[in-house]
Amino acid sequence: MPQLLDRLHDEWRYLARSPRAARTLADWAAAPALEGFPNLEEMVAAIQRRGRPEESDRILLALLRRAAVDNLAAQTVLEALMPGLKSLMSAYRLTGEPEEVATDVVEAAFERIRRYPCDRRPARVAANLLQDTRQTLWRDGRREHSLRLATEPLTEPVMNTPAPGERSATDELVDLVGEAVRRGRLRPSGARLILLTRVLDVPIDELAEATGTKSLTLRKRRVRAQAALAAAAAA
Repeated sequence: MPQLLDRLHDEWRYLARSPRAARTLADWAAAPALEGFPNLEEMVAAIQRRGRPEESDRILLALLRRAAVDNLAAQTVLEALMPGLKSLMSAYRLTGEPEEVATDVVEAAFERIRRYPCDRRPARVAANLLQDTRQTLWRDGRREHSLRLATEPLTEPVMNTPAPGERSATDELVDLVGEAVRRGRLRPSGARLILLTRVLDVPIDELAEATGTKSLTLRKRRVRAQAALAAAAAA
């Protein structure tokens, strides 16, 4: 287990048993969902208890409404999510060193906890938070990969091939771009520009900064590349 997780767990247990936590728990009891817990460890156990999703949602929502300004509330939610976050870390273990992966997962989860839209998504709260964390990790990892591609030579569009049954309009665009390059109808530099900005959603200004190119120049190049791609598709 990454040392970060041990440190976070030890820190939370220390806080959960502190006089500050007892005072905070008494204040939280004003919310019906948080009333009646003798300590924060029992609260986390209730959130994690299987077969009672409605109770878990009520407790999590009450904590999340405080989490934007209350560190202990945010840390309590993080502790409750830890089993799911460990699964995420296992899924991402090949993307970096264990401590780095753990740090990325925890930071992404904490950011989602702070900003969770309680009124808009009041059900399946734990699952939503884990999914939001997964999406943040995927988006950030994809952005890092995209900007690295922007500064590397490219002879073919570099994209992962989607698994069978997972194809989308985006996958069709990727195939179209790849075919246009192979047939000599689209330059690799134009293909890369289309993929980065239209498929991977890298903003033109961010790409311009990464490559030392003016934003207007990149926009003009993208217009020409898209025209070439359209002509290739028509042919």
